[in-house]
This record gives sequence, structure tokens and C-alpha cells, in this order.
Amino acid sequence: MTVHRHDPGEVHDHDHEHDPLESITHVHGGAPALNIGGDIGALVVFVDGSTVGTELYLRSDRDPAMSVHTGVWNRDMGSGQVAAALFCELASGTYWVLDADGADICAVSIEGGAVSEMDLRPQSSSTPG
Repeated sequence: MTVHRHDPGEVHDHDHEHDPLESITHVHGGAPALNIGGDIGALVVFVDGSTVGTELYLRSDRDPAMSVHTGVWNRDMGSGQVAAALFCELASGTYWVLDADGADICAVSIEGGAVSEMDLRPQSSSTPG
């Protein structure tokens, strides 16, 4: 697993390969479009603000060889900005959130047609704003 930083507005060449979906332009904290329903759900993971610009990885419990990642960006929560990773389209099932070394941190269950939430912020910074 390659962990790297993408700062908002940064343009650069990568020295590693991404899968074909990586050719899609990333939304850096803008309004997301969720494609949920049937057996497809979504996940928002609230994280510490120091992780903005990094990527968060999930591993499928059903298929351990399959992992997916998304960027961590500041998102507007109405009452203020909060750092979050948003996985817009996940098949129902259990996923493991991975640390920077690829080790399991904790599991999360995804249900079709629903948006699951997970808060990984330190207790003192868990309030948006």
C-alpha cells in the first residue's frame, strides 16, 4: 500500500500506479454524489484535522485482497468544517479501516441504501466546528 499526500490544488506526477478509477477527478471536500441503494451503501469517517490531504484505506472482510481508498478532506458540516473521508459507493458487508501500515484498526458494517458513520477523532476534538 502506498500512502501519499494530495494538497488541495496540487498538480504533480505520481511515481506509483493507481487502478483505472483513479483517472476520475477527486472531489476535494466539495459536495459529494452518493450512489447508494439496493446492496450499495456509503461510509463517512471523521478523522483528526492533521490527516487532511492523506488517504484512508478500507479492506473488505468478504474479500481480504480487495481494498479501496479515498482522500481525507475538510467538509462543511453546516456548523463548521470537519476532516472526513467519504466512501461514496460500497457493497454491503464488513470492512476494516486500515492504518498507514495496512494493519486493521477497526471494523465497520455497511448496509445497502444507508450512510454509515465512524468517528476516529481523539475524544477532545470530536465536535465539528
